[in-house]
Amino acid sequence: MVISDLLWRRPRHYMDVDETHDRVHWVELFFDLVHVVTIFILGNYLSHHLGWQGFWVFTGLFLAIFYAWADSSVYNSL
Repeated sequence: MVISDLLWRRPRHYMDVDETHDRVHWVELFFDLVHVVTIFILGNYLSHHLGWQGFWVFTGLFLAIFYAWADSSVYNSL
């Protein structure tokens, strides 16, 4: 086996894999926790800025963080 095969492997669909496993890697859990903490911090920001400007800042950042989390979750599930 070539060393590059150990470092990089193309993502595969779960139905194309011979052996399936239902484990979650610790890195996925760590990044899920990072997203939870950032949304918590955004909630604190919104509670201190109760106006339209605070709402729009919260909404824009929340959508960016949510789509980053959703895209990484879909990519990791392949």
